[in-house]
Amino acid sequence: MIKVLIVEDENLIRKGLINTIDWLSMDCVIAGEASNGKEGLKTIIEIKPDLVITDIKMPIMGGLDMLQEASDIYDFEKIILTSYGEFPYAEKAIHLKVFDYVLKPIDEDKFKGIIKKVVKKIDEKKIYNEFMKGIKDYKDIDILNLEYYLKSDKRKLQYTETVIAYVKDNYSKKVSIEDIAEKYEISSLAGFTDYKHYSTVFKKYIKASPLEFVKANLYIKEENESH
Repeated sequence: MIKVLIVEDENLIRKGLINTIDWLSMDCVIAGEASNGKEGLKTIIEIKPDLVITDIKMPIMGGLDMLQEASDIYDFEKIILTSYGEFPYAEKAIHLKVFDYVLKPIDEDKFKGIIKKVVKKIDEKKIYNEFMKGIKDYKDIDILNLEYYLKSDKRKLQYTETVIAYVKDNYSKKVSIEDIAEKYEISSLAGFTDYKHYSTVFKKYIKASPLEFVKANLYIKEENESH
């Protein structure tokens, strides 16, 4: 579940977001709330949310200052609640890598659409982080450089070359294990009779499952395009 923190000084808006949105259907849970930036900063440090949704103008400490301080401590996704008159703050928000803006008054359908997109990004980031943890003992290997596997003498095996070449050409698309192993007949080309066997061998050499490998590289691609 994605942990969400909502920071908003207007009680009606804050409680409305918490109580009227079906968070569970979007794989989210409200992990905390705060009514100003100082309280929000303290809560971010305590609960380490995956996503912080915050207003800009609040008493004691504003939302952007809160995000600035918190980002130096902990990595999380950010969505800003704003009105049309507050767009001059956008430049600072860009530097903070804010995922998106939600205009007040909040359109529930648009809001849910934004949440679904950021949840997807968070999920991919978690997969990437787990992926990198899984290869921490292979620091001398450039795991995200596909050319490494195609050129490495240790991995100059027909099935590995076939699989890696396919992933390289298609990683930006929506690809499942079944797609790789069955629909595109990679497992057959590599001499495997079923995708589970193929997946096992893939993981042995790449230190990640085909799906983890695809999603980790997709996350890297999207991060590079956003900068």
